[in-house]
Amino acid sequence: MKSRVTAFFLLSCAALYACSGSGSGDAGDVSSDSAGDVADVADEAPDACRPEEAELVTLLSQYEVFAGETVTVKCAFEGCDDWTPEGMDFLVAGEKGEDYYLEKHSVTFEKPGKYEVACTFEGQNGELQDVTPAEIVVLPGVPDEIVTSVSVDEVKAGTKVSVDCSAFDEFDNQIYGQFIVAVVPQTGVSIAGTTFTPTIVGEYEVVCVLDGLHAGEYPASLDVVPNVPAKVYTELTEDVVTAGDSAGLTCRATDLWENKVAGFPMVVAVPTQVELTGLTIVAWIVGDYEVKCVPQALDWGLFSLYPAMLHVVPATPAGIELEVVPHKQTYKVLDKIVLQVSVVDEFGNLVPDAELLPVSVEPAEGVVELQPWNFKFTEINQYLFVVKFAGPPLLQADTVVVVDGVGPLLSVDYPERGATVDGAAQVSVTGTVSDQVSGLESFVINSVHVEVQEDGEFTHPVEAVHALNLLVAEAVDQGGEVTRTVRSFAYSDQYYSPAGDHDEAFIPEAMRLFLAESFVDDGDHNMTEPDDLATLMELVLKSLDFGAFISNPVYDANNYKVFVKNIQLNSPSVQMNLIEGGMTINSAFTNFQADVDAVGSCNVLFVDLCPDVHGQLTIDEIALFASLQVGLDDDGAPVVSVSELVLGVEDVKLDLQGLAGNLLQPIANAVIAMFEQDIQDALKDQLEGMLPELLADIFSQFQLDETITVPPLVEGGAETSVTLETRYSVLDVNPSGIVMHLDARAYSPKKVVHNPLGSMGRGSCAGPDAEQFELNLDHEVAFAFYDDFLNQILFAAWWGGALNVELGQESLASMAEELEGYGITEPTVSLDYFLSPLISDCNEDQALRFAVGDVYMVAKFKMVNQPISLGIFASVSGDASIELAEGDEGPEFQVTVKDISVFEYEIVSITEGFENLIPIVEELAAEELMEEALGKLAGTTVGGLALPEIDISALIPGVPPGTKLSVLPQLLERVSGFTQVTGTVE
Repeated sequence: MKSRVTAFFLLSCAALYACSGSGSGDAGDVSSDSAGDVADVADEAPDACRPEEAELVTLLSQYEVFAGETVTVKCAFEGCDDWTPEGMDFLVAGEKGEDYYLEKHSVTFEKPGKYEVACTFEGQNGELQDVTPAEIVVLPGVPDEIVTSVSVDEVKAGTKVSVDCSAFDEFDNQIYGQFIVAVVPQTGVSIAGTTFTPTIVGEYEVVCVLDGLHAGEYPASLDVVPNVPAKVYTELTEDVVTAGDSAGLTCRATDLWENKVAGFPMVVAVPTQVELTGLTIVAWIVGDYEVKCVPQALDWGLFSLYPAMLHVVPATPAGIELEVVPHKQTYKVLDKIVLQVSVVDEFGNLVPDAELLPVSVEPAEGVVELQPWNFKFTEINQYLFVVKFAGPPLLQADTVVVVDGVGPLLSVDYPERGATVDGAAQVSVTGTVSDQVSGLESFVINSVHVEVQEDGEFTHPVEAVHALNLLVAEAVDQGGEVTRTVRSFAYSDQYYSPAGDHDEAFIPEAMRLFLAESFVDDGDHNMTEPDDLATLMELVLKSLDFGAFISNPVYDANNYKVFVKNIQLNSPSVQMNLIEGGMTINSAFTNFQADVDAVGSCNVLFVDLCPDVHGQLTIDEIALFASLQVGLDDDGAPVVSVSELVLGVEDVKLDLQGLAGNLLQPIANAVIAMFEQDIQDALKDQLEGMLPELLADIFSQFQLDETITVPPLVEGGAETSVTLETRYSVLDVNPSGIVMHLDARAYSPKKVVHNPLGSMGRGSCAGPDAEQFELNLDHEVAFAFYDDFLNQILFAAWWGGALNVELGQESLASMAEELEGYGITEPTVSLDYFLSPLISDCNEDQALRFAVGDVYMVAKFKMVNQPISLGIFASVSGDASIELAEGDEGPEFQVTVKDISVFEYEIVSITEGFENLIPIVEELAAEELMEEALGKLAGTTVGGLALPEIDISALIPGVPPGTKLSVLPQLLERVSGFTQVTGTVE
């Protein structure tokens, strides 16, 4: 190489005056006086120096410099370093004035490259030249200008932006190195090399940074504007307001990254009980109301909607409502009454837990308080009952009760009407029965003879059954007159707290779910209709940006910088398997291809010996194996962790066209080695964070935290908001499948005056030898929920006032014409359910039955133009079923009352003066009114508990909105107090 360059040098500079460079300027400027022949010079040389025998050498002050640095050149004869005769000069390869400029004993380079410097000596007998020129490498100088360029001025949030970076020294030499970008502001920006993705709206300044040390002086500007609307938020100025007070609301649309999207048309959907005026809402009835901003003219399912919940609480107490049950104009000795007292605000809302002073009764003699608010009369008299609020304000209500008349007397003191009983299954029914005129002939309870003491008191044990118990007591005197009373109570050895928002209200393992291994990977990966986790994982891995994992240049040595770009590869295949405590993921990216640019820089005597070359980098396969553990943290939240993650890169090839010889192999080897390690490290870092987070989000979607609207349980009732919540108690992943158990609760604000023990649990009703429920593991999916949870939902609807019903003439119109034929007109009915509706299959037939006890009905009508008020207690029960039906959000469970098989009632009051008409009224009106008011329970459905599903579009960017992984039910069955659905995933 050196002899070839030297020969070229000598041919190019056959005459000194033709050469492009001289230590004293151009060769033509060298004075002839400074030249003599070698012999003459030798005469002047020191004795030890014989130039005619010595070689001319070139010495440089530096052999590697940056552009702009000056290099001192010293020329001497070998062995005579301290002697520099006249006629010495030097030549430099390259273009003087363009590549470098000269001074007398130095050269300053402006262009990078590899140069040769050779000393010359002009003597009388000709020119001598150093046959082994000195080599010097000139590198680009310190960055003088770094140029940052962005191809666009404005992008939408979430858009990846590519930045062009270039650097130059003061001589406009391009500098190659590792570029990254710095972005201001940094919040909401993800940076990968020379690309970045801003997610927050605003103005950004972007600047290129070279090798982590040098930043551009003039940043590029970029405006980030909101992306398309994806979320709609409803915001209230007040979440909790008292009845009659207003709250302001704001509708806000954002893109996926919470950037506000202006000008998006929206409307507000509110329940019928809420009045909307402009952007102000007001409600007068206590309850929880969902207020929801929605797109004005687009499919709601394309957006994530975030409604607000308006909690309306009672206003300041304004009055006391006092009702005597049963209501009569005149009562008899031994009659019992219940004082139903409610403190209400100015809008009639019940103020729960309002403190009342003890009831005062005048006169006190002749009245026995059996239990708080329950009284029995022992003497004929007029009694003034006064109820006062503990206040302030000073509120009170009073009523006068008249006790008069004689006849067969029967009173059941315990259990009281609408009682919820726990403890031992044997319940003692107590009370008094007597006949002061003719004496008792017989007395039975539920057709069983009852012994009566001399003083008329009785105690009779009744074996209580689970759910509703009906008591029918009949006393017959010697004259054959019958006194009959009907009441019911609920029994269980387990109740859940009526304060539904307390932890004690959670029903352990009320919901259970099994997912077979096919849910994780069924082998059929349809990207347009994903139905297993493996397909979802392929969608996730397909979205990975491999360009972000590569730091260019991937190689910088041996006069070459190598850049990798335009990456393409096949979509990954994924195989997932369940293991004990978790799952594994096997995946492979194949047919990786990328363009490669190798930029060289080494100029020697006008010749670029390191030309730029191009080629292609290929990888047969990038293999992934991950093992993940799945469990619950101390708060019961799903936790996924990576126990092992291994990546392997197979058969990496680099083909650089045009680069041959001994330069090829070291560059190829180094690029392959560096590329393998870099892409593995970056990909591993990405997956170790992404995979656990994705799977934990998937498991979290099986939990409930929502408020459903329960439709009226009876005609004339109101919708009720019921809140459903669940929390994990078991999350077991094993090779057979995934088993999930969740505690559950349902609750709503209290709107009734009754105070039961709580919602009924199944408890030990099935007996000690009952078969324990086990999920069906023979299907792809099994989902089951406990009867206790359904009973709690029914309880919450009742607790929230869904059964406080007033039936006007329009609701009763279907029977009005028939009654009018008997002279009965203008019927109205009000209903007060003392007990929550119940379902249970704890019976001999193990059939699911529905029951509701002690419904107090006050019927008002005119009979022969005389206003009459009739008080009736009724209890009903019948067969029920649990079925799947299509709800607003997909398949949901519904409880349907199939028929009414038991219908017992007792007339407990009638308008004074019409007592003798009770048999006639009972025959003509009572049953008709009750059939109209309660008979319609048959065919009623209550739903709202939906099958579990996963919203894929909320987890994986790019998936069409509304894409969900849901259960396709195939079989519904009842097993040991559970309703179970088995099926497949779609």
